[in-house]
Amino acid sequence: MTSSFSASATWLLIDTTGQGCHIGLSHQGQCWAESDMQPQSHTKRILPMIESLLVQANLSMQDVQSIIYTKGPGSFTGVRVGVSVVQGLAFAGSIPTLGVSTLMALAWQGKLQTQVNQIGAIIDARMNQIYWAVYDFSQTGATLTPDCISSIAQVATQPLPEVVAGDVHLFENAPVKMENTLFSAQPTVDIKSLLSLVETGLSQGFLSWDTQMALPTYLRNDVAHLPKK
Repeated sequence: MTSSFSASATWLLIDTTGQGCHIGLSHQGQCWAESDMQPQSHTKRILPMIESLLVQANLSMQDVQSIIYTKGPGSFTGVRVGVSVVQGLAFAGSIPTLGVSTLMALAWQGKLQTQVNQIGAIIDARMNQIYWAVYDFSQTGATLTPDCISSIAQVATQPLPEVVAGDVHLFENAPVKMENTLFSAQPTVDIKSLLSLVETGLSQGFLSWDTQMALPTYLRNDVAHLPKK
């Protein structure tokens, strides 16, 4: 199994945890990426997008050495579709996989943009709730607040780090004004940033290859539940 990053490695990168479908292919130091922001198009678009990138790079799935994917939290359908495709491709080709928290991926993008190490990340979980976490990348990716789900009001009343990335518009009407928080509006995962995160995570030891089949992170199982009025 691949244990570290190599500039000559061929990696397939997949994110379907948000509204769009984002696919990347890293090969010999180059990275190709495609995005499709059509809503609810993951099922139809993900395999054609993968094939398109392979054609651009003049490669096939037999050349892919590893699959990197965001495992959630996020859109229930998007997470399910993405992980199912990863499972199928990995099983068919005996390809190692590495799942990354979508919140960590967004937090890393905030770090790259601001050069601040302690970053919060939030994702709209609907029903007046958010998925959120806080990471400290000065401590080799230490998780200060694990991926969790809370109401927007609960999170808004807690001390937040200097930078928060993701669906930051959700705090526009928060009950408490957070004057010392810089919001980094990056609601979608950027494939090249995801590649950078995995390279760094493997070299510093805070990310590792999956030891079992690719699995999703949902955080909330009652996706059909409606809150009481």
